Amino acid sequence: FTFEYYTGKPITFDLLLWDGLLQLSEGSDYTGTFSNNVNPGKATITYKGIGPYFTGTKTLTFDIRLPEVNNLKGSSLSSSSIQLKWSKNNVVDGYEIQRYDSRSKSYKTISTLKKSITSYTNKGLKPGTSYKYRIRTYK
Repeated sequence: FTFEYYTGKPITFDLLLWDGLLQLSEGSDYTGTFSNNVNPGKATITYKGIGPYFTGTKTLTFDIRLPEVNNLKGSSLSSSSIQLKWSKNNVVDGYEIQRYDSRSKSYKTISTLKKSITSYTNKGLKPGTSYKYRIRTYK
């Protein structure tokens, strides 16, 4: 497994288990139980054998990640300001606006916004300088 995106609801899925060429049946050959499968973080699914083909227990983990920002667009408002716009996401609590700092070689949070706000204007920029931004969702 790799990851699933956070939806605000329990994340479940069907996993096919096999014993050689024989497909096992949930309920008669094994049971599957999810845990920590609602909020962002590590979730688990535990399979327990109950039939003759599968014995023991197997636990698998997967990550639940916050969704990424969609439709991000930047437009210059003047030589010293830029406006960023993106699509609203209803399952997150808000957005962190981050700008790349070339001295520390990392992104720094410059503003935190509620989910109802889907644009940000960064003023006071140095004309002729390139800036890199990213927007992260938070819960």
